[in-house]
Amino acid sequence: MHRPSAIVRHCVALSCLALALAARVVADDARAPVVRDVTILATTDFHGALVSGGEERSTNRPWGGAVALAALLRQERAAHPQRTFLLDGGDEMQGTLESNLFFGRSAIAVLNAFRVDAAACGNHEFDWGIDTLRARHREMRYPLLAANVFEKRTGKRPEWLRPYTIVERDGVRLGIIGFATPETPRVTMPLNVESLRFDPPEPLVGKLVAEVRERGADLVVLVAHIGGQQNRDGKIEGPVAALARAAPGVAAVVGGHSHSFVNGMVDGVPVVIAGSSARLLGRIVLQWDGRTVRGAQTALLRAYSDSLPPTAGDPIAALVDAARVRTRPLAERPLGQAARLLRRPALANLVTDAMRSAVHADVAITNPGGLRRDLQPGPITVGDVFELMPFDNALVTMRLRGSELRQVIASRPEKVLLSGMKGRWDPTLADSTARLVLQHADGSPLRPDSTYVLVTNSFIAQGGDGFTGFEAGRETTVTPILVRDAITQAVEGATRAGRPIDPEPDPRFVVPASGRD
Repeated sequence: MHRPSAIVRHCVALSCLALALAARVVADDARAPVVRDVTILATTDFHGALVSGGEERSTNRPWGGAVALAALLRQERAAHPQRTFLLDGGDEMQGTLESNLFFGRSAIAVLNAFRVDAAACGNHEFDWGIDTLRARHREMRYPLLAANVFEKRTGKRPEWLRPYTIVERDGVRLGIIGFATPETPRVTMPLNVESLRFDPPEPLVGKLVAEVRERGADLVVLVAHIGGQQNRDGKIEGPVAALARAAPGVAAVVGGHSHSFVNGMVDGVPVVIAGSSARLLGRIVLQWDGRTVRGAQTALLRAYSDSLPPTAGDPIAALVDAARVRTRPLAERPLGQAARLLRRPALANLVTDAMRSAVHADVAITNPGGLRRDLQPGPITVGDVFELMPFDNALVTMRLRGSELRQVIASRPEKVLLSGMKGRWDPTLADSTARLVLQHADGSPLRPDSTYVLVTNSFIAQGGDGFTGFEAGRETTVTPILVRDAITQAVEGATRAGRPIDPEPDPRFVVPASGRD
């Protein structure tokens, strides 16, 4: 019998070895984890922006509003059809005529149509009181999250707020933990939240992550109405960065509250804050192998309305049109003319002068957080004034001695906008008397023993924005006049006198840039 040569036998052996190695590689590949994308889309601080978000200053392009954002959402979901989740960072309802006149119903209808998966509870969710918030909560098709909010009386979380949720999509179980800003009692009507406690989130987050993992979440992300900022070098700072560092094992953080543009990493954790008023969509793409996040990319996408037209039969456009039809007669009513583009401090001077004039006060104080938009040159409408001052804050008058007025201003000098007086605050000066200087409009010094009639808004009169000292006021009266009404009266008065609105452009109370917060 013919036997194979040694060379043939050697070749056969090598072939068998190659087949065995190939089989092992195939087996190893079969066992290797498959890396798949998990996409987190993020909105925040919608503030009832059904109609538009104005123009981007750097490009003069129109952007924002529900229709433009909806088109961008459709585009992103088409590009990432599987394992895509939408989170909202809070402050959903307060801010426009189209939302406020319906106490936020129209805004919630739009967010439902966006198909939000979960949202953080923002501080402005409480602006119409807890009862109204609970009514809107019943209309939400998504959970409202705030793991750090507790009832003072019971120490328990309110039953209408959830600490977290787990959403499953395409085989991925995403755990979502939510937080409200601990600043809420200071940056919303204090009386509206006096029954609640807002704890710092950092001590809570580790235990919550473990709990959500135990309940079967594959990935855990945070959605928080907590802000921050990003430096030019890309470094993210502020409370949202502190939260990301305090959250072991968290895959991503979606922030809000600060209306800032944040897009990057904090110690390897992707973080986004998508501005406000539906102008931006945040996007975090996680490369996940079923056990570990192997990489992540973040982006902020601009919702330009001139390049993202709505589709035919767009349900979002139908919701917006329905709200506009009901509000258009009021929103488009002309009040007067702006002589030029009005931004701060000109707007601050317009508003405080209007407040002081409406009640014939000596001094007016308001806070910058109440001024929510610029006024463009040309016609000023009721809708414009509403967006400038969307909050239903009433004028509050009181009598204060000059020394007491000084104490009020000294309590939050970085938040003071003035009429009837002028001054400066320089925290770098050692002498406390020199640090805060107040004068009458004519340059004469504040008289400590004289009595002044002060007008302010009902938000800071209750201690909002951290102000103190108003409790020393005598003959305190909450008037039926809203700040917004006072502005309307001032604009209409100028129109009757044949004048455009052209307030002085310089600030009356000067604070170094480093002293503002």
